[in-house]
Amino acid sequence: MTMRIVFTLGLLAATAWAGPLKFEPGDVDFGTKGQNLRLEAEVKLTNTTGKELQVLSVSSDCSCTAGEPKAKTLAPGASTTMPVAMETRSYQGAITRRLTVFTSAGSDELRVKVMIRAFENWEVVPMPLMMPSSMRSQEASTVVSANYLGAENITVLGATTDRAWLRAEHNVEAGRKGGSVVLRKLVTAPAGPQQAQVFLKTNDPKNPQLALKVFVPVVSAAKVAPNPIILPTVKAGTAAVREVTVSGWEEATPPEAKLALGSVEAKGRQPNGDYVFTVTLTPTAAGMSTQMLQLADASSVLIEVPVILKAEAK
Repeated sequence: MTMRIVFTLGLLAATAWAGPLKFEPGDVDFGTKGQNLRLEAEVKLTNTTGKELQVLSVSSDCSCTAGEPKAKTLAPGASTTMPVAMETRSYQGAITRRLTVFTSAGSDELRVKVMIRAFENWEVVPMPLMMPSSMRSQEASTVVSANYLGAENITVLGATTDRAWLRAEHNVEAGRKGGSVVLRKLVTAPAGPQQAQVFLKTNDPKNPQLALKVFVPVVSAAKVAPNPIILPTVKAGTAAVREVTVSGWEEATPPEAKLALGSVEAKGRQPNGDYVFTVTLTPTAAGMSTQMLQLADASSVLIEVPVILKAEAK
């Protein structure tokens, strides 16, 4: 008796989960694609309920994916098509989205899958691209490989960056598709979590230039306290003031402090060698704001520290 009851309940559960629609194909798989593309496919929807079916709506778990059946009323056994669109945007890796089709007899879920690379026929290693952490006064380097996955003899022709303190040295490799580049961080790089763009020139008609974002963590012997600099909460129109210290400054000249909005006043140097500054910022409206306090020597910015302020309404 017990076994028969369990079996019956299991059968009922399976029946309850059966959806009203049959999708052909069962999943949409776009394969491997590049970023910032619009992908399109078409799915066949068939009414499996044995009675007339109304398609009420289609929802998605991401705004990057959408679908809309061409017919909203389906007779028993009738079918319609549903165009499906997906935007790859700046996503990367294996992505699965879900479209839920709501009907008068329940709902069904369609999975939409894609493997996204930064560039459709290129594999860049490592990704994400991050250089090893290094002291500001030391050089650091890393190798970036750009492997072309197509059948053609496509290669990397050269490389440049958008930062004077980051060099890109192209390795010429005869007979190899794709190529590699050595990124070299110079001692002039400012301290902090820096970012740069690396541009690889190729003979690929689809991607004549590969633009890559590289993260460059740079550590300075000098330290700013507090870090981040959180100013006291004030009302809009009222000045927020906080004192900060700079320790371990190794440069020959005292630090030059810069703040785009507000002011920084040098208060002198303490007996232990620390430099003292007063940061003043007057908000014009309520809300949160963040900007960077920069400490520089005579030639370049060496340290960047966030300055955070919360202002209340008057």
